[in-house]
Amino acid sequence: MKFSTGAFAFLASICLRDVAIHCQEGDASWWESLPEAQQRKLASLFESNWFENEIDEDKRISYAYSAQQIYDFLATNKDSSPNDSYIGFAPLLLRASFHGAGTYTHATGTGGSNGGTIFNHAELADAQNGCIAGATTELGVLFHGQKDVPLADTMVIAGVVALDSMDFPRMDLLSITGGRDTISNVANRDRLPSADDDPLTRFTKQYDLTVSQTVALIGGSHNFGSAHGDCSGYVGQWTATPLSWFGPDRSDPSFFSDLLKEDWRWYKVCTYANDTVSYASVEDPFANGLPEAEEAPGGEVDACLVASSGEAMLCEEQAMRGCDFEDDIYAIDASPCDVNLLQMRLKSDFFLKANEAMMPYAETFASYPDVLAEEFGKAYHKITHNGLERCGLSGHGCPEGYSCQQLGENTLTQACVLDTAEQNGSSAGNTEDDQALGTSTAESAASRYADDDDDRDTVFIGLLAVVMFIGCVTMALVFMVFGKLNKVLEGTEEQ
Repeated sequence: MKFSTGAFAFLASICLRDVAIHCQEGDASWWESLPEAQQRKLASLFESNWFENEIDEDKRISYAYSAQQIYDFLATNKDSSPNDSYIGFAPLLLRASFHGAGTYTHATGTGGSNGGTIFNHAELADAQNGCIAGATTELGVLFHGQKDVPLADTMVIAGVVALDSMDFPRMDLLSITGGRDTISNVANRDRLPSADDDPLTRFTKQYDLTVSQTVALIGGSHNFGSAHGDCSGYVGQWTATPLSWFGPDRSDPSFFSDLLKEDWRWYKVCTYANDTVSYASVEDPFANGLPEAEEAPGGEVDACLVASSGEAMLCEEQAMRGCDFEDDIYAIDASPCDVNLLQMRLKSDFFLKANEAMMPYAETFASYPDVLAEEFGKAYHKITHNGLERCGLSGHGCPEGYSCQQLGENTLTQACVLDTAEQNGSSAGNTEDDQALGTSTAESAASRYADDDDDRDTVFIGLLAVVMFIGCVTMALVFMVFGKLNKVLEGTEEQ
């Protein structure tokens, strides 16, 4: 019996190479190995002053590497849903970035992307966040152990990279400023707009957007992806090119031009547990003017056709056009007619043309796609950066006479503290001031929890490196032992 020393040498070299690659990922050698064009592309995703002047070189490389990881992930063509007509993950990453930022409330300065609360299971449980966990799970795995780039920042990076991968033409408007906190035990519940209601007041007041930006943000985002009955109750894709900003053959985006057409039909769509979807025609809710806001999403199940599984899981009203089909029950992964022709719209989409304040912008965007791209880019940047400059969890910032100070190692311990020159020496008084301005037991707990997470990640990575090193050394020793044993066996055979 002979043992192949070459095989052991090969395995040992692979092991050592993998350790080397693992250590080099995202470091200076990785950055220097990139072509200059790729370096410029990754750097251009970030706001230049912040990226070049406010963070050190190691962090710059870490942020660039995080963006590259998203590009590489999308290049794998991992599918976000088996029920789509397309294969891709970019639309779900974009939607997740909207939902992570959509909890922001301008009146209080709370919520939004700064905090990364979309990764909290309690927030993901919101009905409006159906299937968003698919995106947060992938990002959590992809960036596990990453210390220089908070998960809250990775969500925004993922949204921007997703837009780039789907041909958005004004990437210059999306430059990311990092530095968000990731809060592990805070959830912002019931803050997302309903797909059934007029978005005008909600978007302009809650997100501090203009009317033009509101219309562009909703219509522009619905150039991409599909709705899924098992996630939201709505079914179908908005356009014929769900993975591109442009229409077929890079024609103009079609969301608004199609929205303004008059051949839309309304259906009550119900999704069932046996993977079927029923379509039942209903009256146009906009036939007599703007419909009233619904108290809760969904509708009465008995308006739908009855499927063999009994009661429906989710039912919603939506508009559809593009091809004719009969009211009936269909498989969830099969379109009632040609999927490349069939389109859907939500009630919130229809408000863009039914509300007199928003209609002129919808008409403009249908005719001037460059204007749409500019307004969408501005709106997306604003919504994903709302709340970035606040002090800890205290809202917009600090009042006169107070400054934002970091009270512990984690940035979540930031609080508005009375300036030194105005302090009266009373620690009790200062404590009351801090509490009144947002420092709380919950924040301290969040800080400790986040610090504990960091410590656990550091220990895990350290142990992993040790295990890999020991494994490689063991393999090398085995290689040496079997090499000597081979020589002994070869000598015995010769005798």
